[in-house]
Amino acid sequence: MRLALRTRRRLLLTVALMFLTGLVAAGMAIYVERFSDSRAAQVTDTRACAGCDLAEIRLWWADLRGADLSGANLAGGRLWWADLTEANLAGADLHGASLWWSTLDRIDLTGTNLTGARMGRAAIADGKLRGAVLKNADLIGAVLDRADLRAADLTWADLRQSISRQADFRGARLEEANFYLADLTGANFSGADLTRASLVQGNFSRAVLTGANLREANLNKADFQMAILRGAQLMEAQLTSANLTEADLRGADLSRANIWKANLSGADLTDAKFTGATMNEVILDGARLCRTLLPEGQDDSGCSKPAR
Repeated sequence: MRLALRTRRRLLLTVALMFLTGLVAAGMAIYVERFSDSRAAQVTDTRACAGCDLAEIRLWWADLRGADLSGANLAGGRLWWADLTEANLAGADLHGASLWWSTLDRIDLTGTNLTGARMGRAAIADGKLRGAVLKNADLIGAVLDRADLRAADLTWADLRQSISRQADFRGARLEEANFYLADLTGANFSGADLTRASLVQGNFSRAVLTGANLREANLNKADFQMAILRGAQLMEAQLTSANLTEADLRGADLSRANIWKANLSGADLTDAKFTGATMNEVILDGARLCRTLLPEGQDDSGCSKPAR
């Protein structure tokens, strides 16, 4: 009995040692792979390599604060947990690059190619991404507070659970982007294209979506309290249980939209169109209805109420 117990203990100790040896070997492999590349040493030492060919480079945990890598080729590079605070990567090529958990606050990514980049959990607050290409990019859980994403291309981008409070998405392409459970409080989407985008359970309170295209978008259970959707196109959109209390929907087109159980209390629906929309159990308490085209006809009952 004692012999069997000792044998089991030795076996467990052997397995534990093998596991620890494997971890050490993996860590050494990463270390050797990173520092055997002379390009990595040059970049980390000088923090200046504008226009350099750094494709497939490994820069794990690299300190690149304030580095100038503008116009550099970093396609397929691995920069996990790297610190690129206030770095300049304007016009760089980062398609397919991995930047998971990296710190990119106040970074300049103007016009940068980030197609298919993996940036989950990255910190990109106050980042400059105007005109950047982020098609099919992974931004799950990323923080983009106050980031400038004007005219950026985020088609098919995955922004689930991301935080982009007061971010600027004006004129951005966001077709079929995924904003599930994302926080976009106070963000500006004026003129943005969100065709077939998923905004399910997202927080868009006080956001500005003037003239935004939300055709066939999914806004189920999304929060648009006090949001500005003036002139927005929401044809055939899904708004089941959406919160639009005190929202500004003047001139918005919600034709053929599904607005089942949505809350439009106190919303301004002046000149809004609901032609062919499904409006079962919709709450309209205190809403302003003036030249509003409802499924059953035009409603002018609130024209006497003062406009905002």
